[in-house]
Amino acid sequence: MTIEQTTKQWLKMLAARVKRRTLVRYRGIIARHIYPHLDVTADIGDVSKGEIEALLKAAERRNATRNLTITVLKGVFAYAAERGWIADDPMREIKQNAVKRKPVEVFTEEE
Repeated sequence: MTIEQTTKQWLKMLAARVKRRTLVRYRGIIARHIYPHLDVTADIGDVSKGEIEALLKAAERRNATRNLTITVLKGVFAYAAERGWIADDPMREIKQNAVKRKPVEVFTEEE
């Protein structure tokens, strides 16, 4: 199975399980942050942890987008592993970054 075939099947499986908005976000992450950095015609089992790390580093982006990219990749590779298409999951040891949130400023009584 190629990377493209695997991601398409994974998205198809998800369509019945997640909200439409989530599916649209995942498709966007795949199109903008995954496909441009991987050979989509390559076998899913040939993707290495090093290629994934390079993909994440090359696209230096906000933590939230990086984390969503990791979420999508983990889902795709777990899906492939469940079906026996890959022997080793390159996403197994890749962790998400903590997302720093701005503190909420509360109005005072005068405001």
